[in-house]
Order: sequence, then structure tokens, then C-alpha cells
Amino acid sequence: MTYKSEITNATVFMSVRTKVKQERISPAVLTQIREELQEISFPAICGSMDKLDIAISFMKSIGVDENMLLSDFIVQTLKMDRTFASNKAQQTLHCKHIQSLWITLALERNLRLHKSGKEPFDNVTSKFKEPLKQCHQTLLCISIKHLRKIQQDLFLELLLECIVLAIDIPQKDEEAYNPAKIRNQELMSLNHSTCLEENCLRCSFADALEAFLYDFPYEDPAPKYDWLKPIINELNAKSDDTLQGCHSVETWKFVLTRSLNC
Repeated sequence: MTYKSEITNATVFMSVRTKVKQERISPAVLTQIREELQEISFPAICGSMDKLDIAISFMKSIGVDENMLLSDFIVQTLKMDRTFASNKAQQTLHCKHIQSLWITLALERNLRLHKSGKEPFDNVTSKFKEPLKQCHQTLLCISIKHLRKIQQDLFLELLLECIVLAIDIPQKDEEAYNPAKIRNQELMSLNHSTCLEENCLRCSFADALEAFLYDFPYEDPAPKYDWLKPIINELNAKSDDTLQGCHSVETWKFVLTRSLNC
């Protein structure tokens, strides 16, 4: 059966989570899936993402048992081909893992696109692709210089989740996610008028990341990496050239370049 999917974005995932609670893929399973993806062609990864886009579109509309195997939902409910980029994902993941799997595939796709000199965030609004100034690059270098390779990889995944699931929200839905309001709930801070006006775009990127962790879009608790809080504090240093939400995509690319050079 042939379907046409919509663009999968933060708003779509919000709708999915109201129907089907989402959990992160366990670290052990995720490691196996990533190892398999290394051997998969780029077209196969994109094809799997297209299939997930269709499944996500239906899931947000009709809902489904969160513990149903994702492959069964695709085959039995949607009458689509079972072929998946990862055998491990096909055999073990449930509908409650669809958001995490989509992020995993998106990360692999973006890595390959960036390495080949192509734009990895083609579906992200251009306003979040503002170039980094030299002061931003210096700040990022200082903030992540002590991270080991595995920590930089974890940071990349977290940044991607933050961009896709929280920052890049279509204009009409921006009020649904406001980093300042969320951060105020946690920190009782009252000094975020800029963020209240323009939400993620001109908000401190550190505030957006901290708000994302506070209002984590999974049933699992947010990761509590001991190296993450110092980075957020460093990035949130007050200055006239604060790293903002509009720099999100270029921040991800910068961290990736540093990771590849380790």
C-alpha cells in the first residue's frame, strides 16, 4: 500500500506523545542498532525514515498500543513492507520507541550528509541556521574541550533531539513550547523577557537546552550526565553575544566537526 507522509516535526511528535507514550531505546539495544546502521546504505536509511514518517503520521491520528511491536504496526495495521534499516530495531522495538528510533536514524543521516558537504537540516526552519560568530565558536570550544569522544557523541544526540523535538516548532505552535516559561517553573527566574517575546529564536541556547531537559519528551527521566551541567552553565554566561536559539543548527555542526577531529 502506498501512502504520502507529512513533514515530521516537533508539533507532530507532540501529537504522537498524546496518543502513545514514548520511551528512549535502551543503551544496549541502541548500540546494536547503530552498529547495524554503519553497514546500511544511505538510501536504505532514508527509506526507513520515510516509512517511519508515515507510521508517525498515522500514529498521531489513530493511536496504538504502546507495547505493540513497531514492525507489526507497520505491517499489520498499515499494510506496508516490513523491511527496516536495522534487523535489531525490527525485532525488538515497540511503538513507544518510534520517536527515539526516528532520532537515531536522523542522527545517522545527518552525520553522513554533513560529511559529504550537504545540508543535514533541510527541513529545519532557516531562522535557526544563523552563522556562529567567532565569539560563539570560542565559547563552544571552551565549553566542550574537556569532553571525550563518547561524551561529544552523546552531546550531539542530545542537541539533535533538542532542535528537532523542542526548538524548531512551526510559528503557530511556538507558544506551546517556551523555554523561558519552563525554565521559570524550575528556577523561579523572572529575567527572560526576550525569550518570552520570541521564544526559542532569540532565547539563550543554554536556556532552551535546559528547558528541554526539564520538560523531557520521553517517559524516561532526562539524562543526568555529570559533564552536561558545566557546559550549560558555560554557555549561559551573560554577554552581549550569547549563543541563541537561532544558532542551533550551526552549533550542532560545530560540535560534530570537533567530534570528527578527535
